[in-house]
Amino acid sequence: MSFLSLATIFALGTAVGADLPAATPVKVLSFADASRFALGLNPDLIALRYQEEAQRYRSRQALAPNNPVFAVSKNDMPGLSVTSEGASTVYTLSFTLGFPGKAISASSANRHQAEAIREQSAAKEIDLLVALSNNYVALAANQKLGNFLNEEFRKAQQLVKVLEKKYAAAQAAQADLLNAKVVVANLSHDLLDNQNDYQLQLTQFRNLIKKPGSTEYVPLVPEQIVIPRLKKSLDELSKLMLRNRHQLKSGQSQLEATQSNLTAAMLSPLPDLQLTGGLNIYHVATAGPVPGVERDYSLGIGIAVPIFFPFNELSGIQAATRDRDAAEAQAESQRLSAVADLQTAYTSFQSAQKSIDNFLGLVLPAAKASYELTLTTYSLGKADYFILNEARKTWTQAQKDMLAKQVATAQLFNQIVQQVGCDSNSEGGPDGCH
Repeated sequence: MSFLSLATIFALGTAVGADLPAATPVKVLSFADASRFALGLNPDLIALRYQEEAQRYRSRQALAPNNPVFAVSKNDMPGLSVTSEGASTVYTLSFTLGFPGKAISASSANRHQAEAIREQSAAKEIDLLVALSNNYVALAANQKLGNFLNEEFRKAQQLVKVLEKKYAAAQAAQADLLNAKVVVANLSHDLLDNQNDYQLQLTQFRNLIKKPGSTEYVPLVPEQIVIPRLKKSLDELSKLMLRNRHQLKSGQSQLEATQSNLTAAMLSPLPDLQLTGGLNIYHVATAGPVPGVERDYSLGIGIAVPIFFPFNELSGIQAATRDRDAAEAQAESQRLSAVADLQTAYTSFQSAQKSIDNFLGLVLPAAKASYELTLTTYSLGKADYFILNEARKTWTQAQKDMLAKQVATAQLFNQIVQQVGCDSNSEGGPDGCH
């Protein structure tokens, strides 16, 4: 599965990799390319695939028949030499026929274990893609904040130059000039923090694609962060989650495996049949039970009688029953936790969406208009620098808050995808819900 419709629906993007030497060949990875790297080279996923295959092989092995046992014995030999001929030679072929239900139950338990591991692998894939999507969102927010800070830094430097000329002409106070230089220094510090955060996100990106030491891999950072809106209600999402969330499906498969183990334990007192056939060849006439008969045949059937059932099979049945009960309780606990987590994520996402809409409609335009108006007023000499600086702080903080809200909302959307186990906005397909 790819889940390319997570909170990172990217159109145009920018490759970031400022830490690369000039001679380093750059390999720019889109979100789709990075997803293939993260899923294809992940040792945890590879280990889970091998474990699933091992369980499926065990399931097939459980249905395989027992190997027959062929035995040859020489009786009444004159010596211990293998070439010596005894008075008689006995050829025996034995075969154990297990009770049919035992093998079927054992095979079913291993098959359900394989299905549980497969669901765990699918859940791991979603976790990796969600982490990668969150990383791309953080990189996009970091890039937008860096562009904004660079623009403000340029404006602040220009303002310092203007104030220096005004101060030289005794048209501006020294305090205003010093405050403007402090603003430049603060913006320079913010840019340094922004670059440090970018380096951390870039390191996380390379760790996620399992290329921690390969500095040539850089992400194609999106220019826009598109956060889809949920098309389904909480009740609809809850129903989809119960059908699609892989952790819940894994728990259900584990429960079915314990039920198969319980069935096998309850069948354990039923007897296996030991079938035996033999051929006796008498090399000495007097060695046979019937004079003159040089060969005879024998058939035998053996049945195990469970006379120690209270101490053996009964304990196994009781243990298997408790395992089944524990798996059932654990599956119910997972279901309740999943429903509660989805409710929390859904409520938080809806609140975050409303907060972004309010911020975009009211706070951000007001902060921008106030800053631009104050800047114009200051340039006309009708406002002091203190008011301008306060308006600039408000505008800068509004931009930071907006990006933080976008990142948080994108992460909440990804969390809902992770909780549901599929893309709830699409029906069918490799990523859609079923």
